[in-house]
Amino acid sequence: MKLTIALALSAFFGASTALAQNAPTPPAAPTAPVETAASAPASDIKVTVEKVGSNPSLLRMEPKAGTSMTLTVTTKMAMATTMGGNPLPAQAIPAMVMTLKQSIESVEADGTANCKIQFTAFDVKESEGDTPGIAAMMRNMMNGLIGISGQYTISNRGISSPVNWTFQPDTAPMIRTQMESMSQSMDQFSLPLPKEAIGEGGQWKIVGNLDTQGIKLEQTRTVTLKSRNQSILDLTIDVSQN
Repeated sequence: MKLTIALALSAFFGASTALAQNAPTPPAAPTAPVETAASAPASDIKVTVEKVGSNPSLLRMEPKAGTSMTLTVTTKMAMATTMGGNPLPAQAIPAMVMTLKQSIESVEADGTANCKIQFTAFDVKESEGDTPGIAAMMRNMMNGLIGISGQYTISNRGISSPVNWTFQPDTAPMIRTQMESMSQSMDQFSLPLPKEAIGEGGQWKIVGNLDTQGIKLEQTRTVTLKSRNQSILDLTIDVSQN
């Protein structure tokens, strides 16, 4: 799978984020949960430079405390089952729409950002062909998401720690499992930058081991820097999973 994107690093941390020419390489340290929490294991991410490119410089983020953004995540699934080796009719499941607020609470001296993510809304979007009655059941089960929050860190190279979720005592096991899966998804969508300087035409490889609900995969992303305009990077990303 190939993705071609123009990545504005300012969009991830808010309008105040920029790229620094000479920034230190920080360690990524997880933030402890406030109450009862569950965290997904971190992928063992390795970043290696394949090509340096022309006019190389260090790529670093400069997060600013107090910035925030709102994310809307829509998930659409279908469920298929078999009985005695014979397939049963597939069940269409309504789309889930989750709204989250992501904010930077503080920034360490080495550029590591201490971040918070919180669920602020949840809804189910019904469509023709959905299994009758399942939308109401999903709303009852997943409304417990609202108010759940998590803490994590992200370095100025874009390397994030696992999310440490804070749950209520009566949070359903299904929701806890959903949060652990989301931690893995967030890890996949992060884009670690290399330690070394990179220029136009440069390329680096990001390899990580994923474990999503018992399915173990190795994901490789090959990132090519096509061009750079201040804090905006024009990238091509090739993704493969084994």
